[in-house]
Amino acid sequence: MLQEEAEDLEQTAFVPDLQKIHTAGKHLLTLINDILDLSKIEAGKMTLCLEMFDVPSMVHDVTTTLGPVIDKSRNTFQVVCDETLGSMRADVTRVWQVLVNLLSNACKFTEEGTVTLTVTPQQSAGKAWISFQITDTGIGMTAEQQGRLFQAFAQADGSTTRKYGGTGLGLAISRQFCRLMGGDLTVTSVYGQGSTFTAMLPAIVEENESISEPPLPQGITSSVPPTAVVSADDSLVLVIDDDVHVRELTYHFLSKAGVHVATAPGGEEGLQLARHLHPQTIILDVMMPGTDGWDVLRSLKTDPTLMDIPVIMLTIVDDKPRAYALGAAAYLTKPVNWGELTAILRAQSSNTDEQPMLNVA
Repeated sequence: MLQEEAEDLEQTAFVPDLQKIHTAGKHLLTLINDILDLSKIEAGKMTLCLEMFDVPSMVHDVTTTLGPVIDKSRNTFQVVCDETLGSMRADVTRVWQVLVNLLSNACKFTEEGTVTLTVTPQQSAGKAWISFQITDTGIGMTAEQQGRLFQAFAQADGSTTRKYGGTGLGLAISRQFCRLMGGDLTVTSVYGQGSTFTAMLPAIVEENESISEPPLPQGITSSVPPTAVVSADDSLVLVIDDDVHVRELTYHFLSKAGVHVATAPGGEEGLQLARHLHPQTIILDVMMPGTDGWDVLRSLKTDPTLMDIPVIMLTIVDDKPRAYALGAAAYLTKPVNWGELTAILRAQSSNTDEQPMLNVA
């Protein structure tokens, strides 16, 4: 309003500053809304408004809204979506928000390239799914950058934030929205060549949908199964984390160091594996849907058969006093500092009568 008045009064000297204030205000409002959404999700208070809606029409609305963003980066934008695809039952606002976040990111990190949105139906284990795949020819990411991509307030690295801006909340929230609807959000990327984000959602989201294992995007295979199980032995480390990239990175790092590793994608699965395998050490995330890390830690420390197992908390939540009060042996914040994790595992290993856990120098 002030900007319009300044222009009407020909007070053009104030217009650039007023534009900056307007832009900063919009950015702050977006940040506040994102933080509120994330807080609701973490507190388990985010509710879904499920309804039937036409998928091609929703996709058209999203792409129309993002027209100026696409044009700004001089990208070629392609949409592959069969007009006869039909309807799905989900929270249309959350699906819309996920697609806007993913497409905005693709356009932001791609200049004079190609951004493609491909929407396809899929079948897996007798269940219908809708795949929303966003592919770009932008800057791409390394494996390390991908590992911390879905953490709140995290971007690929500091230089990315400085050059492209952003809060690092959009992807974390988008993944949580997908998981609330029983799906997931995954990424594959090649540094310098581009990225592909795939939001896989049930065609019919049920009330209180539990997170199931959605099918992998076409052409993609997982290097570490969602739940990797090995036989119990004295050097076994159990990693409980809902983030598949964290599980993969931790699995590969520890395996390379000569450690046997089991992984679990959630709290309930983690507790089952802990009782079955009785690992030497447990690495535990906090922010997980359903049974979160705090609940898992309480269960471990009140179970006479498990209470002596050291638990290393590895999370973005900075709440060391609570962790130690509940019985955690150590507390690390993401992104993972492998040197610190190695030192802690060595210390835990030296406190037992077994052979040293780590074989790295």
